[in-house]
Amino acid sequence: MKAIYSELKRVQVRPTAARVAVLKLFHDEPAAHDTVDQVFQALSGEMNYSLSSIYRALANLQEASLIVGSSVGSAKLVYELNRGEQHIHLVCTRCETIRDLRDPEFERQQARLAAAHGFHYQAYRHVLFGVCADCEPAPNAAVH
Repeated sequence: MKAIYSELKRVQVRPTAARVAVLKLFHDEPAAHDTVDQVFQALSGEMNYSLSSIYRALANLQEASLIVGSSVGSAKLVYELNRGEQHIHLVCTRCETIRDLRDPEFERQQARLAAAHGFHYQAYRHVLFGVCADCEPAPNAAVH
């Protein structure tokens, strides 16, 4: 918990109960991609946070670059811990699971293409929609 307070202090964000709880939630599950409602539900047993408190905490933490918000289709905004590394989101259109994909070769190719056009990017956001391996039937699976 001390690390959470130190992190908030480093970015000069006052450690309210809601901000601490939200940031701790993302630190406890660093691969999570949660909507506002999911964060609210996850914290509902801890204290009596209002939904507006959760919205404000997420906005404050995003403004401080401690978490990142990403639109992943269907007007769905998800938040995740800002680990300081770029990645692609793979979104399954069946089960709505979101997975992170980090590929150094993709990043090199992207940088090369941008440079070829005289462009130096600072960040990127890619979302690939499809069907994950868990939802895609095996090629030889019998269909009933």
